[in-house]
Amino acid sequence: MTTQGFEHLYLETHDWGEERRVLEGTGLRGRLRNRPPQRQLVAPNGTRIFLAEQSQQLPVGIDIHLGVEQAQADPPGSVDVVFNWTDTHWGTQVMTVRDPRWAPVGA
Repeated sequence: MTTQGFEHLYLETHDWGEERRVLEGTGLRGRLRNRPPQRQLVAPNGTRIFLAEQSQQLPVGIDIHLGVEQAQADPPGSVDVVFNWTDTHWGTQVMTVRDPRWAPVGA
């Protein structure tokens, strides 16, 4: 499986308003009409970040979405498949993988 580069980053935060202000200060601009606590921001070169607020009681994370030429392709043997190909509500398919060398914080 060869990637075609980043599709977008999914970034969680505990303070949507402040994070949005910081990202917009770097040139990213809101693109979709999502209301807080989520919005897609786009850089002038097309880089997309989907920003979502999480409850203070939940940990925040970052997901990196890479594009591939063919969905259903097998990932390289060096990653663990967490969730196999799944249809999304926005009309694509996603597979969740992780590098087994990266342990979760606190593990």
